[in-house]
Amino acid sequence: MRLGILISCLFLISRSTNILDERDFVLDDEGVDITEWGSIERDDKVEFDLETYPLQIETEAALGSGQKIVLRFWGEGNTIGDITIEFSAEATYSISSCTSTQMKFISLPADNSKVWTIKKTDSSLTVECNDALVLEYLFASSENSQCSSNWSQDVDTFMFQPLDTASVRYRAVGTDEYESLCANSSCYPRWGNLLKGRRVTANSTCGQDGPEEYCLVSNNEENIMCGVCDESNIYKQHPPNYMKDRRIKSQTTWWKAENGEDKVTLQLDLETTFQFTHLIMVFYSFRPGAMVIERSTDFGKSWTPYQYFAYDCQKVFGMRERELGEADEYGVKRHPDEDVICTSKYSMLEPAQGGEVIYK
Repeated sequence: MRLGILISCLFLISRSTNILDERDFVLDDEGVDITEWGSIERDDKVEFDLETYPLQIETEAALGSGQKIVLRFWGEGNTIGDITIEFSAEATYSISSCTSTQMKFISLPADNSKVWTIKKTDSSLTVECNDALVLEYLFASSENSQCSSNWSQDVDTFMFQPLDTASVRYRAVGTDEYESLCANSSCYPRWGNLLKGRRVTANSTCGQDGPEEYCLVSNNEENIMCGVCDESNIYKQHPPNYMKDRRIKSQTTWWKAENGEDKVTLQLDLETTFQFTHLIMVFYSFRPGAMVIERSTDFGKSWTPYQYFAYDCQKVFGMRERELGEADEYGVKRHPDEDVICTSKYSMLEPAQGGEVIYK
């Protein structure tokens, strides 16, 4: 049986924004800070986490001009719907699957120059215009049941449609701005996946030297699934960026190492300092028998272990297995933030697919 290491999902989770830089930033897949105003490229998909970062759009359209903002949103490849704002004699809006006709805004600022802020949760959509709330739409209020089922999905991509004639530029609203009220009250920064917009590299990836056959064992151990990994074929490739699924249990895409490769290094450059909380890895195949998580604060010149994982800690790493905060073999207890332990909890043979490795 041909088998390499396979990871279907890798999540690195933070519960704060950048804690060194006073200005929050959000990077897209090309490393561009999308909290800076950017030009509009119609009919071009933009990766965007609307549930975390509100979308701001600038327009210069006058009422009666007939110009429009036309946006389409997707989640995990599924079309969620369109939002249209039209500058007719009166400004109107429509939300596909929710409103049957163009609806009037209650009131809008009189200036032609407007900045629209669109925020979304799984139950509602709000729109602000020049910092004034002009729409708060509850998906459950629609007579169309498809409204809630469609728009409750998380948005990960959007597009300015070709019919969009009003949008001038756009940006993401960074969490420093969005959560500015925290300066005067208690609040907990939102969770965020630090892998989003960042590049994961691996020292081994299947199919780079031509088609490579592999086989997988299912959880019931009765079915064996075989396939071919081929970097040159978009439908058969399994590169490192395929680990960055939005949902932790998603196995739509996955990375695979070369057959027989038993020592693989995955590396992620966070570019700055974050308050790290969780690392979650979901494996498409068996979990590794041994693994170590390390960090570097000098751009990869040196590395410090975070935690060891092994089916036999003593045999593999020469360490006694123990719980976080428990005294080591020398009787020394360390603060959990400074303690480095080895555990066998996530190195068992089962399950054959979907097993997790969690560090927190």
